[in-house]
Amino acid sequence: MVARIPARRTPEAVERILQRYLKERQNGESFQAYLDRVGAASFRPLLEDLQSIPPYEEAPEFYQDLGADGQAFRVQLGRGECAV
Repeated sequence: MVARIPARRTPEAVERILQRYLKERQNGESFQAYLDRVGAASFRPLLEDLQSIPPYEEAPEFYQDLGADGQAFRVQLGRGECAV
């Protein structure tokens, strides 16, 4: 694992990774070959600032499910997967 990134920050993480690949790849090098050459761990510093989750008061959108924009956040207990 390189980094644990909140889902809402995934597009920015992918953009950073792709931009670095496009900038540093060798002529005709596939992404997999590039990754083999540089190593997955080399992406840690690039993604480090995306791993934190801001407090609810600063960014309530981080506490909503993707696709549930505009729906009020509420804590509730539901049936767990193991109970099904």
